[in-house]
Amino acid sequence: MSLLLLASINRQKREQLKKDLLVQSETTENEQIDTTIDNTVVNQTDVDVDTVVNQTDVDVDTVVNQTDVDVDTTVNDTVNAVVDTTVNAAIDTTVNAVVDDTVNAVVDTTVNAVNTVNTVNTVNAVNAVNEDSSNPSLLIDEEATSSEAEEEVSTTSNTLNNSNIPSDEQVENLVKSVLNKKNKKKKKHNKNKHHKSN
Repeated sequence: MSLLLLASINRQKREQLKKDLLVQSETTENEQIDTTIDNTVVNQTDVDVDTVVNQTDVDVDTVVNQTDVDVDTTVNDTVNAVVDTTVNAAIDTTVNAVVDDTVNAVVDTTVNAVNTVNTVNTVNAVNAVNEDSSNPSLLIDEEATSSEAEEEVSTTSNTLNNSNIPSDEQVENLVKSVLNKKNKKKKKHNKNKHHKSN
C-alpha cells in the first residue's frame, strides 16, 4: 500500500476521532449543565416549598392560638357572668330573707310586748279598783252602761298603745282619771236622786 493512501486513512481516522471527542465533550458538558440546572431548580423549589409550609404552619398556629384565646375568653366571660348572677341572686335572697325575718321578728316582739303590757296593766288596774272597793273615792259606777265601759277600755288601750310601753305612774294616773270621771257621774246621779226624794 502506498504511503499516500496510509496518510489519507490516518487523517480520516484522526478527524473522526476528533469529531467523536467533540461530540462526547458536548454531551458531557450538556449533561453537566442539565444536572446543575436540575439540582438548582429542585433545591430552590424545596426551599420555596419549605418556606410556604413553614409560613403556613406559623399562620395555622397563630389562628389556632388566637381561637384558643378567644374561646377561653368567651368561656371565662360566660362562667364569670353566670357565677356573678348566681352569687348576686343568692346574696340578695339571703340578705332580703334575713332583713325580712329580723324586721318581722322585731315588729312581732314589740307588738307582743306592748300587747302584753297593756293587758297586764289593764288587769292590774281593774284588780286594784276591785280590791280597794272599800274606799268610796275608788268605787266604779255600777250604773255605767256596757257601751261606756267599752269606750273607756278602748280609750285606755289607745292611750297605752300611743305611749308605747307605759310606766306604772302613767297607768296609775290613767286609772285615777277614769275613776274620777266615774265618781263625778255617781255624785251627780246621787244628787239627782236626793232632789227627787225631797
